[in-house]
Amino acid sequence: GGRLSSASDTPGCKVRGLGAWLESLRLEEYVDQAASWCNQQGAAELEEVVENLEDVLESMSLKPLEQKRIMKSREQETW
Repeated sequence: GGRLSSASDTPGCKVRGLGAWLESLRLEEYVDQAASWCNQQGAAELEEVVENLEDVLESMSLKPLEQKRIMKSREQETW
């Protein structure tokens, strides 16, 4: 499907690398939700997303294990 291939571009979001980062965590289905947070908050860098990850997660409907996965990625700085 075209959905996965478009996740890398993260249409409608200025944050470079956001789609690729979420894809690397197998969370590409949440790219739109993350991009929406970025647009609302005016975030322009992936670093801003990572610094405000708790707020980002609140705006997304992640399952508990998915939240753990993304928090672990931040701790290990794999973004």
